Amino acid sequence: MSPSTHRVQLLRAPEAGPRAGAATLALARALGIPRADAALLLSAVPRVLPRGLPLDAAQRLLETLRAAGAEGTVLEAPASGSRCAEHPALEDEGPCEVCGARICAVCVLARGARRCGTCERRLTRARRFQHWRVAVLLVGLCVALVWGFSVQRQRDERTTWTRPLRVAVVLLGEDDGAAQVLRNGLPRLESWFAREHLRHRPDGLKEPVRFEVFGPVHPEAPLPWPDDASSGWLGRLRYMRTLQGALEPLDTAVRLEPRGYDARLYVVVESDTSSTFAEGVGAAGGELGLVQARVKGEDATLALTALAHELLHCLGATDKYDAQGHALLPQGLVDPERSPLLPQQQAEVMVGEVPLEAGTGKLPDSLDELAVGPLTAAEVRWTSR
Repeated sequence: MSPSTHRVQLLRAPEAGPRAGAATLALARALGIPRADAALLLSAVPRVLPRGLPLDAAQRLLETLRAAGAEGTVLEAPASGSRCAEHPALEDEGPCEVCGARICAVCVLARGARRCGTCERRLTRARRFQHWRVAVLLVGLCVALVWGFSVQRQRDERTTWTRPLRVAVVLLGEDDGAAQVLRNGLPRLESWFAREHLRHRPDGLKEPVRFEVFGPVHPEAPLPWPDDASSGWLGRLRYMRTLQGALEPLDTAVRLEPRGYDARLYVVVESDTSSTFAEGVGAAGGELGLVQARVKGEDATLALTALAHELLHCLGATDKYDAQGHALLPQGLVDPERSPLLPQQQAEVMVGEVPLEAGTGKLPDSLDELAVGPLTAAEVRWTSR
C-alpha cells in the first residue's frame, strides 16, 4: 500500500488586505516556493495544493489561511514520487506538451499552457525573433515604397516632355573606327526623335532628346549579359544589380555622373566582321540600357535603331514582336489603319523590322524606314491612350 500524506484543499482564496500577505508568505514557506508562485496558487482556487505535508503542518497552514479569510480542508492522499522538473518541491501535474518534461500547477498557471520553462523561453525567443523579422520587413517595405515612389516620380517627370532629355551614350569596345561612325550618326538619331515626337505631338519639343557621347572605353572584362537565371523579377533584379556593378568602373573611367542624366546607354560597338547585328538589354521604365551593335562600314542604321529601341524601353515602351522577332499585329505596326494592312512602309521601333506580310519582314535600310507606332507613342506619353 502506497504511503499517504496530507494536502490542503482551498475552496476560497484569502480576502484582500494585509492578512493576505501573511497567508501568501505562510504558503510559500510551507511549500518551499517563492512568494510570487504562492500568490499564483492562491489566485486560482478552488484547488488542491501541489505538495503533500505532514498532518500537523497541513493543519497549521490551513489555520493560517483561514485567519486570512480563506476556506478549505485537509485531505489525506497517496504520496507522489513524481516531481516538477522546474519546482522540485512540488508534485507534478503531467508532462510538458512540447518536450514531455514534468510540470506542476505553478508552471501551468504562470504560462497559461502546459509548457515547461525551457520550452516557454524557446517560444518567447521565437516570438521575439518573429516580431523583429516582421519589424525589419516592414521597415524594408517602407524604405522600398519611399524609394519606389521617388524613382517613379523621376521616371514620370522624364515623360512630361517639358524639357529635353539628357541621355548619356557610352561607347565600349576595341573598334575605335566603328565607334566613331556611331558617334557621327547620333545627330541623325536626335533628328529622328524630333521628327517622330513632333509627328505625334505637334506642339511638342523641337529637340526632345540630347545625346552626350562618352568614350570609347575598353572594359577590362566582358560585360554580363542575361541568361536563363535572369528570368523572373528576382532574376532580373539580380542581373541589373550585377550589370550596374560592372558599369561603375566605366562611369569612373569616362567621368560620367549617372545622376546628371535621364538615361544611360552603354553600346558595345562591333564592326561588320562580327556575327552580331544588334541586340540590347533594358527594362521598361528603367534608367540604363546595354546595346551590342554592329556598324557596317559607314552605315550605323542598325546600331542607331537599337539605341532608339533601348532608350524607349527606358521611357516605358514595351517590345511588340513575337517569339520569332516579327511584328505583332496590329500593335507592332506603324500604320495599323493602313488598307491593306501589309506590307507596311516603315518598321516600328519596338520591333525593328519592316513588316512585308504576316511572319516576314526586312531590316530598315535607313532611319527614314523607322518610326514610332501609336501604341509606343502612348506608352512614352507623346499621346494620350
